[in-house]
Amino acid sequence: MNIESLTNYKKGFDLVKIILIVTILGAFSFTAFVVYVTQKENNRLRQSVYIVDKSGNTQVAEEVAKQDVKQFQYEAAVRSVYKLWYEIDENSYEKNTEAALWLLGDCGKIMLKEYKDDRVLYNLKEKNLKLSVEISDVQIDPNKKIGFIKGIQTFIRNNGMRKRTMNCTFSLIDVSPSKKNLFGVKIENWEEKDKSEITQSHE
Repeated sequence: MNIESLTNYKKGFDLVKIILIVTILGAFSFTAFVVYVTQKENNRLRQSVYIVDKSGNTQVAEEVAKQDVKQFQYEAAVRSVYKLWYEIDENSYEKNTEAALWLLGDCGKIMLKEYKDDRVLYNLKEKNLKLSVEISDVQIDPNKKIGFIKGIQTFIRNNGMRKRTMNCTFSLIDVSPSKKNLFGVKIENWEEKDKSEITQSHE
């Protein structure tokens, strides 16, 4: 083998090394780019806020201000307590009141005592009662953290039904969210302001 052949071989080997190094560096650069883009997207998703509207549809609320999200959480918590506390029968009484107490502050103890004093569970069983509610309005001032909820409670039994208004006022306290209280709010000072019976019209 002459010197010219050795030189050409060395040049070819050097070229292969250069191509290999460029390929490796390119692969590392591409991997780093993919990792960067993935982390950036994950951070964006973690910062996104997911909300469920009244129809049960999930929405991404990236542009929603924190105050608007909190307003939604306040209303959802109030609606939940209202439904849990006033829409009951003998089978759901224990489960509903226990779930509601996780969303209520100290006023929940008073409300539960009133239920026990009024023998609500006994009456549900004895009279075969089923209570349901329809919410007509919820208004909340997020700055003062007070509000009211309006609705109608229906008593259903074997021999018919009767209806009454069930309008309540309340105040709100921000707390850390938990498994039992996803809304991050405690409802305090719950008061029933209007429980007027609604006269049923007969045609």
